[in-house]
Amino acid sequence: MQAPMCADCFTGTLRGDVTPTGTEQTIHGLPTYVALPGDGVAPIGTVVIITDAFGWTLRNTRALADAYAQRVPCTVYVPDFMNGSSPLSTPTPPTDHPNPYPNPISNHH
Repeated sequence: MQAPMCADCFTGTLRGDVTPTGTEQTIHGLPTYVALPGDGVAPIGTVVIITDAFGWTLRNTRALADAYAQRVPCTVYVPDFMNGSSPLSTPTPPTDHPNPYPNPISNHH
């Protein structure tokens, strides 16, 4: 049984007042979102967020990385481990098939 998903699951909707503030960089060959603590604040550690099926570009994940960076304070990395093809990166859910998403394991080697 597939869990119900609303349109917001696919758009990354979060509170309207939250905008990601990190940067995109290439680290060890992987596109990576990087969030840092505020100016003049030294990070005390590192956090790596391994994303779910929605991938590294989801706004909610980036906002979470920014929040960790500010509150801990630390450097947060959100790498693209899915090679740019997260299985649920479709902007809106298709409705013409009971299971519209590809098997995430079969597409990643």
